[in-house]
Amino acid sequence: MQKLLKNLSLLCFSLLLFIAINGCDKSTDPGVLGEATIRGTVTDLASGNPIGNVTITTNPDIGTKVTGTDGYYEFTQVPSGTYNFTFTKPGYNTITVPKTTNGKDTILLNANLSLSDVRIYNNLIVYEFFDVSSYSGVNLYDGLVVKWSDLFKDISFWDSNSLRERFYFESGDLKDAERLLKAGIKPVAGYKTEFSNLLGYYSKSEFDTLKKRYDLPGRDSIIALIDYGQDRTIKFTYPLPDKKPVYSFYLRGKYEQNQSGGYPVYGLLYIRDLVAPGGGQTNWRCVVDVKINKKGRNYFNY
Repeated sequence: MQKLLKNLSLLCFSLLLFIAINGCDKSTDPGVLGEATIRGTVTDLASGNPIGNVTITTNPDIGTKVTGTDGYYEFTQVPSGTYNFTFTKPGYNTITVPKTTNGKDTILLNANLSLSDVRIYNNLIVYEFFDVSSYSGVNLYDGLVVKWSDLFKDISFWDSNSLRERFYFESGDLKDAERLLKAGIKPVAGYKTEFSNLLGYYSKSEFDTLKKRYDLPGRDSIIALIDYGQDRTIKFTYPLPDKKPVYSFYLRGKYEQNQSGGYPVYGLLYIRDLVAPGGGQTNWRCVVDVKINKKGRNYFNY
């Protein structure tokens, strides 16, 4: 009788072990890969163009992907379950999309990202003015270095009377056209830009975290036009100090010429570096970082 009971016990144990091993749904085990694929393309909401370098993270975590220049991404061997897919890229609003898979299907998950009101353009290299073909202009609205002759420039980079020791940026509409005419240079219209006084001196990390043009009681979200009116920055000298000068600007010309979507645009200009001629370059170069808010707000961080 004891032998029978022992055999029955072993049989029950074996049966339970079999059920435990084979009766569970392996696809729910996070340590077991599924056969599902989740893929898609990330595009710009306004233009429909693909967006590269978008980071896609998931919760629960099944890895991280980054889109190629064609906006495409793909997750493979995804176990069954419900996941939140988060799409992020600097300059765009972040979105999160839930998606459920049975662990075997192929799912198309496209995403559309809209531009953030805040745009940040880093490491723009501008050359001092030499002639109308010099890349001495900056289209601040789009974050592009352009020729001085470009009609869409907002500012241009100059040295002071060719002394090559004091430099400044001036408005793209070239209010000193008379001086240029006397020098035999034909002025080319750009877009009127106005500057405030020097905001102060900041390290790179301080500028990167600088959120507001100023933070005064009752004025934390509004920028007054009275704060502007200068057609050029205060001059800065070589070599730059450890902390770099920062100026605030208003793209008056872009607004008045209906180039800003009907919104005033304010921004911050960080003089990151001055580079002397050399290495095959005959002109001075200025490296700048730019932050703008395309909706006219006193806020300059994502």
